[in-house]
Amino acid sequence: MHSRRIQWRCMKTLYRLYLLLIAFPLMASCHSAPKATSTDYTFTSDWFSPVIPLWEKTFASFAEKEDFKYLEVGVYEGRSFFWVLDHLARGKNAEVHALDVFPDKIFYTFSANSVLSKQTSKIHVHKGYSREVLPKLVNHKFDMIYIDGSHIAKNVMLDGLLAVELLNPGGYIIFDDYEMMPHLPLPLRPRHAINSFAIYNSNHLEITHRGRQVIFRKRNFQCPEILDNFVSQVHEHCYYWNQYQLKNTRKGLYDKRGRKISLSISEEKSLLSYLVRPSKNLKLPKRLKDLIWSTQSVD
Repeated sequence: MHSRRIQWRCMKTLYRLYLLLIAFPLMASCHSAPKATSTDYTFTSDWFSPVIPLWEKTFASFAEKEDFKYLEVGVYEGRSFFWVLDHLARGKNAEVHALDVFPDKIFYTFSANSVLSKQTSKIHVHKGYSREVLPKLVNHKFDMIYIDGSHIAKNVMLDGLLAVELLNPGGYIIFDDYEMMPHLPLPLRPRHAINSFAIYNSNHLEITHRGRQVIFRKRNFQCPEILDNFVSQVHEHCYYWNQYQLKNTRKGLYDKRGRKISLSISEEKSLLSYLVRPSKNLKLPKRLKDLIWSTQSVD
């Protein structure tokens, strides 16, 4: 009798467990699971939180963009990546692209965080070196690109030059660790590469923030490039140099509609000095100064 009672209790216990195994998935399917919060993710370090107020202020409008596209170079465990996913990539057709070499242990953490986000359909992973992967993304255009991979100057420069070709007009490209490792030689510091990148891309990009991070915005208006001619962009105006003295090509200052702006000899001389060594303190003729600076913040 005693053994039968024990047997009966065991059967009841097993039956209850069986019901729980069936009922739990059904109950879960009746309620849509909430998205992960920042406290749900697993991270072992935090270099990102100090810049969140800056990112909230600068990039908040992207949260309203239905097809927002984001690319991060150097993702690590994904602290900044998943912040963008949760706060900016809210549109139905939004995409967030993660590019990293992803060592096994790091990739395991990133993958676990991806599952926790409950938004895996928006996540695109590119595993490999940026110098090899970025050229393969030539058919993609992004609204926001974050460069935080290698900190060796030549690699930072290469990442920037490859990534800027993938940036939409009006989009942003962000470099991290601008002030990092000031005691090291220039080839081992991001700062020198970022400064050079700013010079090389001054026709197309404007700096909106410089601090621990440097943020560039791609101008909506881009000067048309002409074969065998050099062009410098002065906000919404284009100066064509015609360095090779070719016939039937542009020379001088043009507005964005392609109309030539007549300049006196002194005005053109002042403009060329400004283009070679840009400075707001340069004493420009008033008409030329008004022409240049009146469109400074207009794209």
